Amino acid sequence: MTLACSQVLQPDVLSGATLRVLSIRQPWATLLASGVKTIETRSWGTTYRGLIAIHAAKTWGAAEEKAMADAVLTMPVLLSGEQPWQLSALRRTPRETLGCVIALANLVDCQPMTEAPNEVEEMFGYFGPGRFGWRLECPCPLAKLVPLSGKLGLFTHTFPDRIATGLAP
Repeated sequence: MTLACSQVLQPDVLSGATLRVLSIRQPWATLLASGVKTIETRSWGTTYRGLIAIHAAKTWGAAEEKAMADAVLTMPVLLSGEQPWQLSALRRTPRETLGCVIALANLVDCQPMTEAPNEVEEMFGYFGPGRFGWRLECPCPLAKLVPLSGKLGLFTHTFPDRIATGLAP
């Protein structure tokens, strides 16, 4: 499957597909799905390059509340002049998306990083010694949420031929 940037996908694109999935806590998953954030930082790297599903992990705690507050305060500035498709991932609150696949994106690079490349990434990532930056391109939010149990790491999942969806945007 090839992604064309700036499109909202119907969940049936996942029907029968076997994809790599990355569980990411909210609000960082939504920031990646919207294209506001393009680098996910991890303590481990990967040699995989290609299509991944962005999964919003079920975890929600104090760190997520603070990050959400920071995102809400800065979002109008970050999104000024952005395309409407980028806002489609933000139509739901991050809490609504917990435990669901919310977007697809292309993982194009993974490199050790010690500093953020820009202010937005600095605000929403941890760039310290021993960290890896996973660079994502062409995020495509799903029109409907696709419930899925997450796992640690980058895991492989075969989606059923008929996709059960959650809330519409």
